[in-house]
Amino acid sequence: MATHTTDFWPDDIGQSELRAPVALLREQAAALGEKTKNVVTAEVASSSESGSIVHDLYIVAPAIHYRYQLLTIRHPLLLYPMQARVPSTILWTTLESEEEFIHWLKTTLTSDRTKKAIQAMIAQSQGQ
Repeated sequence: MATHTTDFWPDDIGQSELRAPVALLREQAAALGEKTKNVVTAEVASSSESGSIVHDLYIVAPAIHYRYQLLTIRHPLLLYPMQARVPSTILWTTLESEEEFIHWLKTTLTSDRTKKAIQAMIAQSQGQ
């Protein structure tokens, strides 16, 4: 007895123009290490929570064994809308698109808070 299987899956299922937010975070993590000659690096830690995917971005000073949580994002499987925040705030910011996320991420990474944290980590690392 022969069995016949019909494939109902779309032909373009493996193709996507979407960039996952975690990919953008990892790109920025790599760029920080290059920019500081790995005196300060960055790591992305991912988990899931109540049906959402959560990513935390940490800046790291390996010489002093120190990690600093810079930001957290959480999003559904379909990516947007996502929520983002920095640990010093209680409220989440809702971001509706990749463009909004990129703007928020750039603003966060270029903030005085971020710059001061990285500079302090470099100074502490070089003092070892």
